[in-house]
Amino acid sequence: MCFLLLGVIPFVLMKTAFRRSSPESGAGLGDWKFGLPASLTAYFAFLPILVLVSYLPEFRSKYPLFSDAGQSGFHLLAYEASYAVYFIGWEYVFRGFLLFGLLRRLGSFAVLLQMIPFAILHFGKPELETISAIVAGILLGFLALRARSFWYGWLLHSLVAITNDLLILWHRGG
Repeated sequence: MCFLLLGVIPFVLMKTAFRRSSPESGAGLGDWKFGLPASLTAYFAFLPILVLVSYLPEFRSKYPLFSDAGQSGFHLLAYEASYAVYFIGWEYVFRGFLLFGLLRRLGSFAVLLQMIPFAILHFGKPELETISAIVAGILLGFLALRARSFWYGWLLHSLVAITNDLLILWHRGG
């Protein structure tokens, strides 16, 4: 549903009601020669932090969100694949629809505006994650602007979330 409600519907609105092309709405590949290395570099820079937070009880009790993810390889692969699809909608609504939709009127201030609901939707998660969502929302916004695409933020966000799940399952002996 996240893919549909936050991804497909806003994308169709951008194309029809706002008459924006896929690249104008951040849905094209953009500058992949920048975006791909930048997102992978950021991932590897965050990896030590992910390892550290995977030891925190508040993360270990929250993730993976699907409690049966560690039951079998099938459960894990099906869950993580659906998680990655979920993040398409999640990232598009913030770094595509909101960011690129507001860019003409607000310029780079659109990065701050899209970060606010992004951070708010992290309420109820571990406090460190909620606070980090402010910085992450800004970073992902600037990544999308520079790369002219939300896809690299999707890649980074998906890799971080999936790695977090795998580390926590590893701690549990899964």
